[in-house]
Amino acid sequence: PIGVRTPTSERDQVNTSNGTMPRPQPRGLGPRIAIAAVVVVLIGAVTYVVSGSVSPTYKSSSELRVSVNGSTGLGQDSIQASNELTAQLVQLLPTNAVLAKPAATLGMSPAALQSAISVGSVAQENLLQVSATGTSPGQAEQRAATVTAAFLNYMRTDARVQAASYMRVLQGGIRSMSSRL
Repeated sequence: PIGVRTPTSERDQVNTSNGTMPRPQPRGLGPRIAIAAVVVVLIGAVTYVVSGSVSPTYKSSSELRVSVNGSTGLGQDSIQASNELTAQLVQLLPTNAVLAKPAATLGMSPAALQSAISVGSVAQENLLQVSATGTSPGQAEQRAATVTAAFLNYMRTDARVQAASYMRVLQGGIRSMSSRL
């Protein structure tokens, strides 16, 4: 018949029950894979550019063992006292009282040094960990070593001051007892 066209593909066939065209079938995975590959390459390029603009950060750590020796040696009470002292030292170390000297040695402010270090206890036990960051491995190591050495010096000085104070009290008590005898 003239004017009647025979459908040549599924797309040309009309669903006679509701007069709509059937959905087109996907033409293959080739275009989808190509688009996905372009997206992956673009994400990779953006990541490369961003990572190139971020300077690397290095970290160095030192660990100190904290122990409190009781009069009877290392018993359960000594271990518990060591753990409690470690928790207190975690709070003490990042203060200006400890960081002022190492900050001056490193040529930075105590606040800047405080932001470059972190202090914690290892597994909440009697190990004190001092970590420092820097823009080079050497700088991170130097910061960690300087802060650790300054902390140990601070603790030695504090122990000497306390011992001298105790000695004065004891000597006063001995003089008082001697005068009564």
